[in-house]
Amino acid sequence: LEGTFSSRNIAERGSEALNLDLRRLTTNMNTMRRLLPGFTPPANFDQLGRLNFSGRFDGFFTDFLARGSLQTDIGRTAVEMALVVGDDVRPATYNGNLTLDEFDLGVWLDNPQFGRVSMSGRIANGIGLEADTASGDLDATIRSFTFREYTYENARIDGRLKDRFFNGSFNIADDNIDFNFLGELDFRDSIPTFDFDASVGEIDLLALNLSKKPIALSGEIGLNLAGTNFSEMEGRVALDSFQVLIDTLVVDIDSLLAYSIFNEEGQKVVKLESDLARGELIGRFDLDEVTSSLTYFLRTYYPAWANRLNIRAPRNVPAPNRFSFDLSILDSRGLNRLISPGLGPLRDVELRGSYNGYIDTLVAELTAPNLYFADLRLTDFILSASSDKGEGELDFAVDSTIVNGKPLLNRVTLLSLVDNEMIDFGLTYGGDEENILLDKINLDGRLSLPDSLNFELRFAESELEIFQQRWNIRRDNFLVFGPEFIDTRNFALRSGPRVIRLEKFGEKGLNMELLNMDLSLIDSIWDYPQLNFSGDIDVNVSVEDVFRQTGLRAQLRSDTFLMNDDDYGYLSIDASAPNPKSKLTAFLNLNRDTAQLLAEASYNLADLVASDPTPARQKGYLDLSVNISGYPL
Repeated sequence: LEGTFSSRNIAERGSEALNLDLRRLTTNMNTMRRLLPGFTPPANFDQLGRLNFSGRFDGFFTDFLARGSLQTDIGRTAVEMALVVGDDVRPATYNGNLTLDEFDLGVWLDNPQFGRVSMSGRIANGIGLEADTASGDLDATIRSFTFREYTYENARIDGRLKDRFFNGSFNIADDNIDFNFLGELDFRDSIPTFDFDASVGEIDLLALNLSKKPIALSGEIGLNLAGTNFSEMEGRVALDSFQVLIDTLVVDIDSLLAYSIFNEEGQKVVKLESDLARGELIGRFDLDEVTSSLTYFLRTYYPAWANRLNIRAPRNVPAPNRFSFDLSILDSRGLNRLISPGLGPLRDVELRGSYNGYIDTLVAELTAPNLYFADLRLTDFILSASSDKGEGELDFAVDSTIVNGKPLLNRVTLLSLVDNEMIDFGLTYGGDEENILLDKINLDGRLSLPDSLNFELRFAESELEIFQQRWNIRRDNFLVFGPEFIDTRNFALRSGPRVIRLEKFGEKGLNMELLNMDLSLIDSIWDYPQLNFSGDIDVNVSVEDVFRQTGLRAQLRSDTFLMNDDDYGYLSIDASAPNPKSKLTAFLNLNRDTAQLLAEASYNLADLVASDPTPARQKGYLDLSVNISGYPL
């Protein structure tokens, strides 16, 4: 302590008066508590650490005016505050001005998401020091405030705070947020209420570190809600003239209304009405426990699949939930990109179903006239799932599959029965005369769990029509795959002398053989009347490590290669690449008697070196040499 002072009644407890002109006062909260009777601030005041104060202190120990500058371990404050210390009967009262300069709010609140704050403000009619019961009129300007490593600037608060009730306004405008709030926040009761209107000029969620995706919002918000627990919440949320900017895509939402009520049966009813979507959720449920209920359901009736999919048991057994849901997506207008960048627009998509945790049943169905993902389009898509305790069904159907605007497949249907350890399925493809590669499929199989790590796929003896020919799958086949493991046996298709076979290659690789295939299939795929191919060919394709996609090789051999019924003799092609993003090298040899054609080529499947402008290192670069000898013109 350094300065000058005068006092009176110093020995008369309760009447001590002191006038201090302090050049320097160094202390801490522990000393302040012992020095000032009845001064019992909350524990977080100890985070201030060492206190260095310079200024004036005039008044009684329990009723004083303090003016000056306070330097703490977590920031600096300037204060002009009149304080009447409270007692067991009456709370403390205060009025005055407060300035914070680089005050570490994260340390003060013990919350690392907060950073430093600089502000100046006035508190009038202040009562109480405890956050739960304090009240006062607050008018403050926040120069800077850090939250999630973003520093907000130019904010203003003006309103009344009383017993965890705030009524007033909040405004902020900086480069990444323009937000105006007017209304009430009431946390006084066990069920808090919110009643406010907000105008959002712009909120850039990515810049504010509130999203990992480039999303910006703007528009008008009206909110009137009671409760923070979704299962007990009642009220409404309205958006008007709202706009969502996703990267460079602008999504306009003309109106959106979501409200929550309890019906006459005591069921929770949540409804959504918008020009984007309509939906309804009805039942007896706690939204915080819906996920736990579903995981508990899977862990109870499908524990083997749950373990394999790393679905962990909930920490606590949830109370039973029961609800039905019905969602219609009218037009996603680009919001689909929030789910996945490759997902196309969702229009007239329906999702409906129900869950009953009292009797353990689940039913869900998803339908869409069109589903787009990248270059893939599925028309008349249906996915349905149901489960009654441990007996489940999973069905899928799509009317047609289109890739790059060209039809690939007609109707495909998958029906399956699911239990704890296996899925029995039937795959049906109705056929298409114009589809040369795949004509008809009636395939039954089973996907099971042979051990704690891997999956096993088996097919029953079935017939397929591929390459305009009928093929058979023999019994006792299997394909086992899992993390860093793959194995196969008798995994082959046969059609007379023709064979398509899949075998294990090394420890982690696969080898596929196509034997005695008809070269005329090229004419079916490649429509070029000037050339007609014929003859038999063997094809061998291998991957040394399917998990890392390394060691890619392909070999083609034909003892008699015919073009336009002319015999060009023996054909061999060898191609290899270290991985799908490397250089592909290929060699071709075509010879008969003294006629010979040799070709050697390399092709870059991707940029070999990032940001290298050299053409020979860029994706798509081709180096080709051909040597022809002895061919009669």
